[in-house]
Amino acid sequence: MCFSSAVHINTLDESGELMITLFASFAQEESRSISENCKWGIRKRFQNGTIGVANKHILGYRYDNDLKKYIVIPEEVEIVRRMFALFLEGDPLRTICDKLNAQGCRTVNGKLFQEASLAKMIQNELYAGDMCRQKSYMADPMAARKPGNNRYSGVHIFSGMVFCGDCGSQYGSKVLHANDKYRKII
Repeated sequence: MCFSSAVHINTLDESGELMITLFASFAQEESRSISENCKWGIRKRFQNGTIGVANKHILGYRYDNDLKKYIVIPEEVEIVRRMFALFLEGDPLRTICDKLNAQGCRTVNGKLFQEASLAKMIQNELYAGDMCRQKSYMADPMAARKPGNNRYSGVHIFSGMVFCGDCGSQYGSKVLHANDKYRKII
């Protein structure tokens, strides 16, 4: 005989199987209920204008909990403006990093600017004033999969900005072996 050590149920018996099935159903419903409560709390925070910890301090701005809005930090905003101006002038990320670091500018964490962090800042929707919450959601919490496809979109940070000096055509990403197992995006 097999017994469940936690609740002393005979798992080989039909009534034991019924009890385990019932406990599993209760656990699943409890999980769904917790998920719904969490989602409700997130929506309520969005309606109240409360934001998550991850976005409370970005370079140039600090979130004021009392006022429930971002406050401009003039010294840091100048760094952000300079960064975007250099980017729009066509400077490569490495050059922008070198210029900002040489001028004594630092990231929000007080570190030197790096290409990867600079690329993330340039792509950050908060700087464009176009932040959208809940871009993805869990349609079925039991399946633990997000809807939509997560494949590479082909859109690059410099799309439409780099042109061939000879023919004038745009440079962009290329897909090699598009329809086989050796597929590669360059």
